[in-house]
Amino acid sequence: MLLRQMELFVLAAESGSLSKVAKQAFLSVAAVSQQITSLEKEIGAPLFIRTNRGVQLTQQGELFYIDAKSILRQIKQALQRAKENASDLKRLVLGGFGSDANKILPSVFLKIVQEYPVVSVPLISTELKKSFYHLI
Repeated sequence: MLLRQMELFVLAAESGSLSKVAKQAFLSVAAVSQQITSLEKEIGAPLFIRTNRGVQLTQQGELFYIDAKSILRQIKQALQRAKENASDLKRLVLGGFGSDANKILPSVFLKIVQEYPVVSVPLISTELKKSFYHLI
């Protein structure tokens, strides 16, 4: 089962119309119908009663709708949490020039690594790496 099939199913269950779903999803009615039919084949039961007035959920469709709606809500929440956490990420860039920087920056990197062990501190300068590793 594809997530897209589940999304189309939920939209159809809520709107009662494959044509409304097709319009909303920028698909043809035939494409929406094909996706739902594929889902029904995988489940092994019809999810909708199709009429010329639209679609109605079958008993199996009602049961699947409850779970599908919950799953889609959980996916949306997971994405939202991931986005919120991604925006909390900060980037620290340290740099310097000359031999004084090569003497000072390794101790700064070491202090950061000791204070914040879960923070990744990439080292760019090969000269700085050599100096830094001598401190560890």
